[in-house]
Amino acid sequence: MWNSRGLFAFTFYVGAIVFAPTASRAACEKPYVFFDLGNTLVDTKTHDYNPMSLMPGAAAYVEKLLAAGYPLGLIVDVPEEWGRNYPPGEPVKDLKTAKWLRTLDFINGKVPEDKTSWEGKPFDANLFGEFKGEGRGRVFVGRVLQPMKDAQRKDGGSLVLFEEAKKIAEAAGCDALYISEAEDQLKWANAAGVPSYGVGHGLAGEVYLPEKKIAKYVADEKKRICGRTVNPTAAAQVFPMPDPNRRRPRGF
Repeated sequence: MWNSRGLFAFTFYVGAIVFAPTASRAACEKPYVFFDLGNTLVDTKTHDYNPMSLMPGAAAYVEKLLAAGYPLGLIVDVPEEWGRNYPPGEPVKDLKTAKWLRTLDFINGKVPEDKTSWEGKPFDANLFGEFKGEGRGRVFVGRVLQPMKDAQRKDGGSLVLFEEAKKIAEAAGCDALYISEAEDQLKWANAAGVPSYGVGHGLAGEVYLPEKKIAKYVADEKKRICGRTVNPTAAAQVFPMPDPNRRRPRGF
């Protein structure tokens, strides 16, 4: 069963970054693994979001990483407008918490105009953190990174979320790894200095990067991408910014 293990001594609070105090930076035990959501953990493509379901093998893979002690996170692309005055009637004060609530309601088909639905084993958000408090004062504590502005969306070529993931891992003395099926996002993660792995790119027919290979893979990829830079102007031309009026989160 998916749960909230993996939060350990380090905590990412969605309104701010909060680090557990330590006398000195301890040696990293495991890289921080950040996942894309759509078509990496959640199948949004087969039925065009209606319904969505877990990708084959996703739950088992995440459970294995949790059992092995890997800190996990999500990098999720959603529209800037999501989370504003949400939920209706009793909007949550913390905007990032409200944005995550809106994203979860999109996944679970709770907003009629989204025209989405879910089938099969539920997506368990507790895997990446937990909600604390009640009503308007609810706060999500976990490692879920979402853009606050459309200009920060990863599918538009922004490095903001990848850089944030890198900072979170580095604060614990660790490297970050980004896992996605989207080739452009893999490149942007690299541009931010984050090693990335393409789902389904395994040489031995592996869909996800085997747990035992993660440490070496991250070390090798870090050497490969070291020192690379990106030209923001060229980036905007190759990966145009998404239409802010899109109802569905391209790059989700």
